[in-house]
Amino acid sequence: KNTTTDADAGKSGKQKSKIARVTKAYERAEQDCNDASAAVTRYHMLPNMLTSVLFVILMRILGTEHKGQIMAILPFTPWSFFKRITSRGLEFDPDLVFDTDEDSLVKETGQAASFVLIYMLTGLSVKFYVHQLFGTKAPAGSEGLLGMTQSTWAKKMLTAAGIDPDELKMD
Repeated sequence: KNTTTDADAGKSGKQKSKIARVTKAYERAEQDCNDASAAVTRYHMLPNMLTSVLFVILMRILGTEHKGQIMAILPFTPWSFFKRITSRGLEFDPDLVFDTDEDSLVKETGQAASFVLIYMLTGLSVKFYVHQLFGTKAPAGSEGLLGMTQSTWAKKMLTAAGIDPDELKMD
């Protein structure tokens, strides 16, 4: 059975052999790049996870210390979804009444902000600076967890699990 295409029909055996070698070398280089990208991703994954776990533990410790304390007063009343976040850990007497005059800053209990809101807002900036100071930035080309799925060992594991590794590839 002849499987040559119209483009290959006019080429000599030497040219076909050279194209096959170049194609094979390209595939090997691409696989080496995928393996290196997966190694970089594995190298950076543990410190990033440990940093996140450390910040969660810190939030729990400081949150129990400051439970029930109002840390800030918002100049507005947040929507109900955000109100649950901003007032987490705060409990108010249902009979609590605020001043009704116009000069009063606090109009209702929803304006009270707990430690969780302050922690989240400062954590966003602090975590960024901690990562900039102590973390290492992954080079361009390592795509995170999806980059790990393109390594040789990950492709074998995914294939053994019945998952096509090429479906996970993001080009």
